[in-house]
Amino acid sequence: WLLSTVPSCMIFDDHDVIDDWNTSAAWQEEIRATPWWHERIVSGLMSYWVYQHLGNLSPAELAADPLYATVTASPDGTEALRRFAAETDADPARTRWSYQRIFGRVQLLMVDTRAARVLDEERRAMLDDDEARWLRERVLENTTAYD
Repeated sequence: WLLSTVPSCMIFDDHDVIDDWNTSAAWQEEIRATPWWHERIVSGLMSYWVYQHLGNLSPAELAADPLYATVTASPDGTEALRRFAAETDADPARTRWSYQRIFGRVQLLMVDTRAARVLDEERRAMLDDDEARWLRERVLENTTAYD
């Protein structure tokens, strides 16, 4: 009840999908070999998009989101959402879950450190290059505007 009445900012973690989600390439290879994983990850991403991610978007971001337009224009947007989730799992860098909120002179950056991790054993990282660039730009853009 509380979260439905109080504004909040959310980002997912491994427990929204499965414990230790995307911890390594070996983990990913092992889990993708299971018969149930595809449905689990697609369902997890769909659920997150509906129940958490949409609440993180500003009205302008919602208006510009083609998936939101498709889902809200349809009597049942399940298939469009399922396709989006499957494509996002196949190419995690195609979707940015991180977001920025500005509250007066306070900037809040919520950073996804799970979905688009670099799992290559030679250069593992919690943020892929695009996500790191997005974060760096937000931190450095107009440093005098925030306390």
